[in-house]
Amino acid sequence: MTDSSSSKRIDWIDYARAISIILIIIAHTHYLSISTDFGGIPSQQTHILFSTIGTSPYFHYANKIFYEILSTFRLPLLFMLSGIVYSLSRKKRTIAELTRNKFRRLIIPFIFTTLFLSVPVKYLCGYFDESTDLIRDIVCGHILLMDNSHLWFLVTLFVIFIT
Repeated sequence: MTDSSSSKRIDWIDYARAISIILIIIAHTHYLSISTDFGGIPSQQTHILFSTIGTSPYFHYANKIFYEILSTFRLPLLFMLSGIVYSLSRKKRTIAELTRNKFRRLIIPFIFTTLFLSVPVKYLCGYFDESTDLIRDIVCGHILLMDNSHLWFLVTLFVIFIT
């Protein structure tokens, strides 16, 4: 264990969290297309992102298998580790204090990142090109988590922690 000024850290948990986050990033780089009711990038545009090997049916099959393998444990691992860290650092707090703390640490970053990073990047990449109602697609698809918001886990963790 490594001591820091305010808390004791457990190295294997820190390493496992870093690995799970890296696996989540790797899994997200393997999306070849995204198609939702609130926007998307069709697979015929993925040739821009991938070289000739990317158009091979073998590449698509291998990519699908790789993604499915990662999907079996990457998020459950992160949620389990979050629970361990929370239980080890748990302080006696009222539900109001806990809710305020988790809102500040989870919901505010969700809103800020969605509005100032995720939505602008998707807009610039053509995610909303087919949109007939851009505001509805952004609010429903990203803010209200009705479809493709990659930050859904922040809201999920918030709900888990306060229930």
